[in-house]
Amino acid sequence: MMRLEDKTYYKRILLFLGYAFFILGLIWGLWHLPLVFIPGTTQSNIPFYEFLLLQIVLSVIYTWIVNNNRDKDGHINVFLAMLYHAMGNFSAMTLPVYVTGLGRWFLFIITALFVVFVLFYYGIKTLVREK
Repeated sequence: MMRLEDKTYYKRILLFLGYAFFILGLIWGLWHLPLVFIPGTTQSNIPFYEFLLLQIVLSVIYTWIVNNNRDKDGHINVFLAMLYHAMGNFSAMTLPVYVTGLGRWFLFIITALFVVFVLFYYGIKTLVREK
C-alpha cells in the first residue's frame, strides 16, 4: 500500500518531469527553427507550433530511450535514440503524414498515446536516470 509521502513524492517527480520535458521540447524545437526557413524541409511545410508540440511530446520518448539504454559499464548509449531520430526523419520524408493538418494531428495523437503507454507500462521511474 502506498503511503502519503510516496504520493507526494510521485506528484513532485511528475511535476518536475512535466517542466523538464516542456523545457527540453522547447529547446529542441528552437534548435530546429532554422529549418522552418529552408524550403523543402518538413519544418517549412507545417506550422511551427505543431512542430513544437510534437517535439515536446517526443522529448519524453527520447529521454526514455536514452535513460534505459546503457552498456555493460553503465555508460549511456545514445545509438538507439539516434536510430529513432533517423527513423522519424525517414518516415517524415516518405510518408505523406505531414501533408495535411489531419495527418499531423493523427501523428501527434499516436505519439502522445505511445508516451502514455510508456508512462503506464514502464512507470515514471524509467524516465529518471539513477545515479
